[in-house]
Amino acid sequence: MKPEDILDAIGETDDSIIESSDLPPKATMHRKKTAWISAIAAMLVLSLVLGSFLLPDKQTPFSAYALAEAEYPNGIPSQELRKEFRQSDIDINSFIKKTLEVFFQNSQNENRIISPLNLFMALSMLAEITEGETRAEILDLLDVDNIETLRKQASTSWRGNYSDDGVITSVLASSVWLRNDISYQEETIKRLADIYYASSFSGEMGSNNYNEMLQDWLNKETGGLLNDSISNIETDPNTVILLATTVLFQAKWGNEFSKSETAKGVFYAPNQEIKCDFMNESGYDTYYWSETFSAIKKELSAEYANCGMWFILPDEGVQAEELFSNENALQFILSNGDWENNKYLKVNFSVPKFDVSSDIDLKKTIQNLGVNLAFNSRESDFSALTKETLPIEVSSIDHNVRVTIDEEGCTAAAMTTVPTAGCPAPLDEEVDFVLDRPFLFVITSDVGLPLFVGTVNQPQ
Repeated sequence: MKPEDILDAIGETDDSIIESSDLPPKATMHRKKTAWISAIAAMLVLSLVLGSFLLPDKQTPFSAYALAEAEYPNGIPSQELRKEFRQSDIDINSFIKKTLEVFFQNSQNENRIISPLNLFMALSMLAEITEGETRAEILDLLDVDNIETLRKQASTSWRGNYSDDGVITSVLASSVWLRNDISYQEETIKRLADIYYASSFSGEMGSNNYNEMLQDWLNKETGGLLNDSISNIETDPNTVILLATTVLFQAKWGNEFSKSETAKGVFYAPNQEIKCDFMNESGYDTYYWSETFSAIKKELSAEYANCGMWFILPDEGVQAEELFSNENALQFILSNGDWENNKYLKVNFSVPKFDVSSDIDLKKTIQNLGVNLAFNSRESDFSALTKETLPIEVSSIDHNVRVTIDEEGCTAAAMTTVPTAGCPAPLDEEVDFVLDRPFLFVITSDVGLPLFVGTVNQPQ
């Protein structure tokens, strides 16, 4: 299986998968303690291969070994990491906004999900291993002036969104898989571990042992949630470098849906009607609106004040994907509720249980955003990683995400940006907010960076 075929499908998640997965002892303990119900797992695999020419076959024996291993900040309380981020001047909203506008184009009524922070970390690592104009294109997309600024943004963003404290699990991980018959810059390998928390490994590309090693790492960092897909991953003997970044996010609702209120209903998908289970609740909440959409936030743990899942419902006649080309809607997505048009009233909320996934090669998306040299072996510059003269190019950027919600658990969401005005206020003190047609969701960490943004056109 080639890298571009990675994660073609994701199996059902259940307790047996979680219990049998190769999780760190601490993460496993937390999962048992809080009885996690739902989870999000995302994986992005960026494969770099030789371009027009092949290296001679040296017939070297398999020799996979760790060149550098990242040390996670497990000894630092999550609140200190979040405080560090909030006190910084880090702002990657410009990158997120540009990415969302392009990513959701031409989605053809399919479910589509992206992890902006996951992609940001992968592109930051790509910038770190490149030089010259190749790096300059990536820095421009990431909206930073120089590599030093990017290093600060990447490290602070990673730390600020990392949590494994038994309340919220938000575990980011990165790794670099290298071909063992090529020499690499030790300084770059060390920097990837120190700044991007990326462990580096070296081995024989395409060998069974190296493939198993890669699969074991991916399964460990995604909690076994993507086990079925990961078991089919194979590297190509011609691959020079493979970058992998993952996110595992788990949480429970602050106030769970009552199972007794769950009832069958009809979801009006673009081309069909789908019968599914709708979760229902009524209570006083803040209701947001604009000229093209309305929204509410479902909170998660009270210990994480900004965490929650934002549900955004386009108005009748407006397609979900259209909101990503709407400046007003994009502002709301990044606003974290800092929005002028809001009212505290009784909300009768109804949302279908859903289990949705998205698998897409982001290569064209990144090229449309102005990064091209890294995909051209005759013009790319990867000298920051290796001084050997090789025609290296990025062949694919494969991104897969799965999101599930039920009565007990979900992933969290919160945003940051500016308010807007000029829209009519609700006429009543009570509103029905029924997600029975395509809608958007946004899930972020407690510091306000989106971890996941997606559209639900088909809840099943």
